Formats: sequence, structure tokens, C-alpha cells
Amino acid sequence: MSNSDFVALSKQMVEVKKVVNLVKGIKVDTIIIGETGTGKSKIAKSILPEAIIINGENTEDVLKGLKSFNEVIIENFDKIRNYDILHMQDQKIVATASKKPKDSVVDKFFGIVIELDPLSKRVEDIKPLMVQFLEDAKESLKIDSDISSEQILPDISQNCHSLKRSVYKKLLGDSLDEAGLTNTMSDFFFDRIETDDNYSHFLAMFDKAIIIANYKKFKSQLMMSYKMGINRNTLRKKINELELKLDE
Repeated sequence: MSNSDFVALSKQMVEVKKVVNLVKGIKVDTIIIGETGTGKSKIAKSILPEAIIINGENTEDVLKGLKSFNEVIIENFDKIRNYDILHMQDQKIVATASKKPKDSVVDKFFGIVIELDPLSKRVEDIKPLMVQFLEDAKESLKIDSDISSEQILPDISQNCHSLKRSVYKKLLGDSLDEAGLTNTMSDFFFDRIETDDNYSHFLAMFDKAIIIANYKKFKSQLMMSYKMGINRNTLRKKINELELKLDE
């Protein structure tokens, strides 16, 4: 997938792609509205792949950009303090915003409005996005791995941002050998050693990780206690102490 292309399997994104393909060929200013990580910047670059990108939080940069360039992407358009000073005439503009500006502002500056739902409402896009992120991660990190997207628990709490992190975390985690994992844990602990009871606190972290891993693998506390070699009551007590929520 090229840098100017974007995933479009959900009903909404199929329609967005149609609009984008139309907008590319005509002189019309467009605003793209959506939560952080919904793909606003990707779509903006798809419309204007060669355009300069300006942050709307810097009024001076916005004014200079509008004066100096024919094609401009304005990110954080909703953060512009004074819309009255903008003069958008001969340029082709694509703006992005996390929140929709007032209707009067939108009507004044834009002929096309694209509103993006969060990934929680575009579930058809999640898997192909994970596949794309996984391919990118393997290439950028130079990791030869047979991990598939099916093995990764998607985090869409921050849309594409958290989804991408979940892919990278899984790939990096699975690429570590015992020595690499030990070094990583050592660095983690070193940065967090602050109290006298840090040893027991860190042991609790190990217990949580081991119990969660066994639950994922064996699916029941009965099988877990057998495989882990501990009494089931002892296991249940430890789960309660750690306040773990294991669905059975």
C-alpha cells in the first residue's frame, strides 16, 4: 500500500474513498473531522500528496503558508484562534480537525466535509490496518517473523495510534530472547525502583503475567492449576489477591 493510499473496507470508508477520488481532480477545499488516530492525516495526504503541512496552532505559519503555497494541508484547524484573518482564495486547502468548528466557519471555508467515525464503529477496517502495520513494523524493525495479525490483541482505545502500538509491542516482545527480555526488564525495574517494598511489588507483576499467560493458554483455572503444579485453592487465592479478572 502506497503512502497516499488508505484502508477502506468499512461502509463509511468506502464512501470516503469515493469522495477523495472526486476531490483530487477538482478545485475544492475540504475539511476532515475525526478523533485522534482515525486517519485524518492519511486521507489529507491522499488528496494533496505534495502539499506543505502546517499546524493550525501556529497562526503565523498558517498565514505564511496560505500566502506562499498553492496547496496546503492545515492540521488542527479547530485550534486556529481567529478565523477572520484567514484568506483562502486561490489555494487548494485540506484541513483536519478533532472537533467540528462552527457551521458558519465550515460553510465559509469548505465545500467538502468528511467526518470519520472511530475504529470501534469501523470494525471491518481493523484487521487490514493490523496487517498493514505488521508489514510496516517488520520492514522498519528488520524483524523476520511469522507472527500474523490473528495473534495480536488489538487496542483501539486511541484508534490507529493504539492499534499500531499493539502491533509493534507484540512484534518486539516476541522477537526477544531470554537475554533480551532480561535486559528489558532490568531497565524497566531500574527506572522504577523508588520504595522499600519494590521487590514484593515487582514479584506481584511477575505473578500477574504468569497467571494471565497460563489463562490465555489453558482457558480454565482447573487446567491452570494442573499445568502450573499448584493447588487450585492456592491459585484462586493468588488471583483474588492480585485482583485479576479472569472470565470463565
